[in-house]
Amino acid sequence: MAKTNKLTSSAILQGYSKEFVQKKVVISINGKDYEVLVDQKFRVSKINKLIVESLDNFKNLKDVDESVKIGYFMFLIIKHFSDIDIVKADKFEDQIRVSNAMLDLEIFEKIINAFPENELKKINEYMLKFAERMDDFVKDNKSVEELKEIINKEINGEFKEDNVNVGEEFGIIGTTITGNTEEVETEN
Repeated sequence: MAKTNKLTSSAILQGYSKEFVQKKVVISINGKDYEVLVDQKFRVSKINKLIVESLDNFKNLKDVDESVKIGYFMFLIIKHFSDIDIVKADKFEDQIRVSNAMLDLEIFEKIINAFPENELKKINEYMLKFAERMDDFVKDNKSVEELKEIINKEINGEFKEDNVNVGEEFGIIGTTITGNTEEVETEN
């Protein structure tokens, strides 16, 4: 019989730091280099936060065109799965401004391309499910709090299966990473 070890908080944290590594990407803006760490595996807790933030801005998203919606969701991926400090952009309008600036400075794609394809597919799947379900939720007159609870339960339950099969809806998966990258272990 194989020897089993006692599970400790130290073992949990050690496993956590090995499981959730980040990749370093160097981004140049006006000749100055900036280091950005991007997650290489997306944590369920961060996906929940991304979905909740999407729900909080659902009313704003109804009034914008499709390209702004896609850009906004990509912005949220960068916000929640990188170490870029976006604290000052807490209002929807500010987030759209920062997203557009990232696009115009040609750094948006460099950061998105540093994420693993399978993790982007995973997010894509949940965002598509989220979008499909929103119409049903609105028709049923569910409150935002009810929506958050339902979606959190669905995400937590489905991540246990970890079997993702989804199309490349955002059109960014499979492109070449530009910029300098290296994998680093960080404590999250």
